[in-house]
Amino acid sequence: MSSGKKQVLPRQRLQELLSLIDNSQTLDVDVEEALVGIANDFVERVVTASCQLAKHRGSSTLEVKDVKLHLERNWNIRVPGYHAEEVKQVRDIRGSDAQHKQRMALVQKELANPAKRRPKGPELTRAQKRDLVREQQARQRAEAAAAEAAATGEKDAEENGGEAAEAAEAAPQDTGNSLFLPDES
Repeated sequence: MSSGKKQVLPRQRLQELLSLIDNSQTLDVDVEEALVGIANDFVERVVTASCQLAKHRGSSTLEVKDVKLHLERNWNIRVPGYHAEEVKQVRDIRGSDAQHKQRMALVQKELANPAKRRPKGPELTRAQKRDLVREQQARQRAEAAAAEAAATGEKDAEENGGEAAEAAEAAPQDTGNSLFLPDES
């Protein structure tokens, strides 16, 4: 590499590692450069982040526990030989048994109060509610038109022989309990 930095993983060591895996394989020059660059970048990132952890802990010295913490948390890499130092402390997120019993008592109290319970049965979707409102509005318009027609129909009935009144009587009667449109048969 021409950047002037010391390489963490020299090309010769990379070839030795490859020969441990398979003696018959060789690395292309571009692949060697890429692997060396990746190794250098990885070490630089780990050291930088570990130094930030050391600084956060108030130390001016980079220690193994800083590197170990960064590798475990960010890269999921466990460093052999250093796990016996610390035991992970896991916080109990559930709380105490008394708190749990208190919460459960509140839930049981709410369930026992029928006034606060939600109604049983299927809930209507927005589209179903919208359709019901539109149906009610259409019924109201039809009733208003029928009432108007009935009022003018009395006059027309005298003139036309009662045809409008008969048409109003033949219209289907709505009970208001239907969720569906009436069949047009």
